[in-house]
Amino acid sequence: MNNEEKPGEATEQKAALAQKSNMSVFLYILLLFSAALLLMGLSSLIHQRNNTEALGKLQSSVSVMQEVQNLQDKIIVLQESRQTLEEQLKQARNDQQEALERTEREHRQAEAMRQLYVIQAQYQAGRYQACQASVEAFESAGLSDSLPSESADSNVISPLDCYRQLQEAVPARIAEASRTPPDENS
Repeated sequence: MNNEEKPGEATEQKAALAQKSNMSVFLYILLLFSAALLLMGLSSLIHQRNNTEALGKLQSSVSVMQEVQNLQDKIIVLQESRQTLEEQLKQARNDQQEALERTEREHRQAEAMRQLYVIQAQYQAGRYQACQASVEAFESAGLSDSLPSESADSNVISPLDCYRQLQEAVPARIAEASRTPPDENS
């Protein structure tokens, strides 16, 4: 039996050894599989962390781009406002220039009318020499161009026509006065 036990023992030992060997391989595979799972989990966590950081950077970049876009929109609105204001300023300057020119024309016209009144008063008073000097001063000042060529009342001659009549009449009156003797003129 001893011999018989030996082969059974040997088989048992072989079986125990095979079982130990299978158990070692199984533990080795289990250990490798666990390490692989652990490394995959660790890799996933690192990848998720990197993605979160990249997403945070991307979101901050998007925020910065939105701020830049908002600033560009504001710049465009301000440029349009500036252009509108410049156009309004240009129009206001043109209006001011026109108003100044109109005021100057009206002032010259008022001065021409005042001088015409003086010339008429001198003519009616018979002061023909003074009237001639006033006509010459009127011409040298270029005020005849400022006299209105139409009258507000259709029954009255225009100031320009009145001036032209006076301009022609004064030399004739001076010539007439120089032909008459001094006794008759007093």
